Amino acid sequence: MSESKYVNITKDPPKPPYLEIEQNSIEFTDANGNRKIDANESATISFKLVNSGLGPGIGMKVITRKPPEYRPEF
Repeated sequence: MSESKYVNITKDPPKPPYLEIEQNSIEFTDANGNRKIDANESATISFKLVNSGLGPGIGMKVITRKPPEYRPEF
């Protein structure tokens, strides 16, 4: 009987993260406090991100999008 010199190792597939913005944690701050980003002005948007999934949230990117314009029907 011959012995194999190979070992079979299996690895569980990676567990996914489940990321959510914590409720009431979004803050907008602009330099002059008028809650608008004026010409040549910097602003900051901050929030708390919570991972309640089973895996790490790695290699993430933040993508911002302009929401569709609200146009009420008359």
